[in-house]
Amino acid sequence: MNAPPTLGLELSDAGLMAALGAGAGTDPQPVLVPEGQGARDWPGYACSDGKTVTLGRGAEDLWFVHPRRIDLHFWARLGHDPSALQVNGKTLSSSELAFLFLREFLVRLEPVAGRPGRVVLAVPGAYLRDPAIEEERIGLLLGLPHELKLPLVGVVDAGLAALCDPRGPGCDPGLPVVLVDAGLTGAGHTQLQPRAGRLARASHLHLPQAGLAALRRQLTAALGNRFLRHTAFDILTDGRVEQAFFRQVHD
Repeated sequence: MNAPPTLGLELSDAGLMAALGAGAGTDPQPVLVPEGQGARDWPGYACSDGKTVTLGRGAEDLWFVHPRRIDLHFWARLGHDPSALQVNGKTLSSSELAFLFLREFLVRLEPVAGRPGRVVLAVPGAYLRDPAIEEERIGLLLGLPHELKLPLVGVVDAGLAALCDPRGPGCDPGLPVVLVDAGLTGAGHTQLQPRAGRLARASHLHLPQAGLAALRRQLTAALGNRFLRHTAFDILTDGRVEQAFFRQVHD
């Protein structure tokens, strides 16, 4: 009898990703999960109009239109602290936004991949770098799958999991390795050192100002200024135009 498939979920705010493994001897295959409008990217944005919450690509497409209604830090700040968003007068915590995000992703995932027999989470190295916050975040990472009835069997550092990618070039386990992971709101710098023929994480540095969101915003502004000099049309006068310009720059 074949073993049930294992689902891997990478909880990256740059884009939630999934892969399905059929068992030993086979490489896991990425699973593309369409969201409500048919897009297949799930960046960690949330937008609230006070009554409902829009998540992922849909929220990202409102970033320049309604900047004060956007929260893009809830994955990075996963915890019980309040987020920047409210629904029906209630302030949502970062963990509540993460729950809503993951729940919607799983609803879209099931028609594509079915219900998995086992689930493994790959989490940002920043979640595991500090004992002061690690206990709370691990508790939430165990609680989210429980609430969503996911058969969780493991939680791994995303940087370490990247070394197992069969598409990668491989590395010499006798030499140190540095992994740089660019997220939405920051970048992670993980150093791995050889220990008894294996690689183990020696340190992790989180760079909060080196995220993709800031880079893309700066790039949009720079190209917008160049567009203004050449055409005398200022994209910054209308958030909807700026949003469309951002999407073109992003794509």
